[in-house]
Amino acid sequence: MHRFRLYSNPIMRLKPNIIYLGVGLLLFILCSTGDSPVFGQDNPRLDTSGSTASNSRIRKRIQYCVDHQDGTVTDMRTQLMWAQEVPDTGFTQAQALEYCRNLTLGGHNDWRLPSLEELETLIDTRNWYGEGTVALDKDCFKLPPRTGWQCWSATLSGDDQAFDLDFVLAESQKSNISEKHGVRAVRTGDPVKPTEE
Repeated sequence: MHRFRLYSNPIMRLKPNIIYLGVGLLLFILCSTGDSPVFGQDNPRLDTSGSTASNSRIRKRIQYCVDHQDGTVTDMRTQLMWAQEVPDTGFTQAQALEYCRNLTLGGHNDWRLPSLEELETLIDTRNWYGEGTVALDKDCFKLPPRTGWQCWSATLSGDDQAFDLDFVLAESQKSNISEKHGVRAVRTGDPVKPTEE
């Protein structure tokens, strides 16, 4: 006696999967283009196009520095105090270290050359287009002269090299310590509470 087994059509089995895939794709597109929260983040998606100074919604969300009106700013994320401007001259790495040690600014004389990690916290790619523009928050810092586009860090790499940060390329690199670059001094600031604009 022969037994017959019914086999379902493979095309019919795929049909529900195709429908689910299509619905999932449609939901993904709708969620990724709206103002819905980005998964895994607390902050909603922000349109960061345009000047932060002219867009109050964005400015309130991303403003992170306090301008002390004395040539210094405090980064609220790291609580580091930075010199708002850089000198219009180049320094070797040893000269940069000495410049910071001798600096008196904003009533403070405990300035130092930042580590590479500290310097990298200043990278801000909003309104940065590369090629002649600087990846730095223009609301917090004065636009640096060309010599300040590339700043020394205190982080050494061997005996004759140290890391510097190129704010035009928005990346770090190694340079011979005898080369001349800009310097942006930093100090461990006193805790500052954010203020409402």
